[in-house]
Order: sequence, then C-alpha cells, then structure tokens
Amino acid sequence: MSSSNIKPGQIVVADVGYSDQERSKRRLGLVVSSAKYNAKSPDIVILKVTSKPRKNDFDCTLTNASTEKKMLAKESFIRADFPVVLVKDKILRQVDEVHTTKLDEVRSKIKELYELP
Repeated sequence: MSSSNIKPGQIVVADVGYSDQERSKRRLGLVVSSAKYNAKSPDIVILKVTSKPRKNDFDCTLTNASTEKKMLAKESFIRADFPVVLVKDKILRQVDEVHTTKLDEVRSKIKELYELP
C-alpha cells in the first residue's frame, strides 16, 4: 500500500502489537491520523477494530451500513480508547473506508476521552 495516499477513515489490515508489545496480531484498524501527518511521518495512527463487544463508552459500533465497500464479515467495534502508532510498513492493505458520519462519531469519542473542546 502506498504510504502517500493513506487518509483518515480508511480501514486497513495491519500487524498490530498487543499491549505487552511482545506479540502481534493481524487485524483491522481505522486510520485516524491526518492526511498531512501521514504524508510526512514514517508512522500512522490507527484505532483497533474488533468483533468482540464490551461495555465501554468509548467504543463505536461498526457495520457495513457505515462503510463504502461493505467488506465486514460481522458487526465490529472501533476502540476509540486504543490508539496504536505503527510504522507504515506494518500496514498490509486498505480494505474499506468509513462514511464521514462514522469518522465524525469516532472523533467525538476521542474528544470525550481526552476531554478536548
């Protein structure tokens, strides 16, 4: 995947490390870093996407209704409280993109999490 065209709202497949930093798993992630940042940095910021539900005020439900290509196998959850900084080489491919309204919802959860205005 060309690193010059990575933009917010894209759903990518990446090798994402566990919080213990000793293991990793191939998983979906939602790009949240800005296009400007992505163009200049060797890194990218994503949020983990998982199919495992949990009761958390900072999760956003993700279904095919809120994506462009409808590529999700099942209902999933974007973990707004689980940002991951990755070297772009860890991104294997882009698989889909969320609608603007879903990206706005995620940004709202991030603002709430960090108590940003």
